[in-house]
Amino acid sequence: MSKYHYSAASICVTLLLCTGASPAMADEPAGQPAVVVNLMECRAIADDTARLACFDQRTQELSSAVGDRSIVVADREEVRATNRSLFGLRLPRIRIFSRDDGEEALSEIETVIQSISRQYDGKVSFTVDDGARWVQTDGHVVTGVVREGTRVTIRRAAFGSYFAAFAGSISVRVRRVN
Repeated sequence: MSKYHYSAASICVTLLLCTGASPAMADEPAGQPAVVVNLMECRAIADDTARLACFDQRTQELSSAVGDRSIVVADREEVRATNRSLFGLRLPRIRIFSRDDGEEALSEIETVIQSISRQYDGKVSFTVDDGARWVQTDGHVVTGVVREGTRVTIRRAAFGSYFAAFAGSISVRVRRVN
């Protein structure tokens, strides 16, 4: 295995987007990759032959950008799944995570504990079904009813913190570590 391990989610996060907007494209969303803006500009060409030639050239440019992975195309479901897998991680502000589409940001996830252990200080550390690992940060005692297969709801709290509510036990403050 290489020195670095990349998950599909982290690869999606590190998209290389070329930004640039044309004044002629005022009706297009700001910050679109230049390749996409250039393609959309073809719509303004009145002459059918010239418009078709423009579309042919610009779609070839888009195809090349997708082929060399300088642009990654993801549908809304892929973005939602990525947002869920990244829940709890501190990430830089990236346009694909902005909520300008009217949809609310993810505020909690419900999942199942795959493994759990106690640390030397009595706090719990657990991994959930998507591989995310969380550790307890407060001093509350988590009872023995919390084990593999226990349902847990992790929700956003104040100031960038998170609470884990274990089925059949208490809620504790947690932070994600991977």
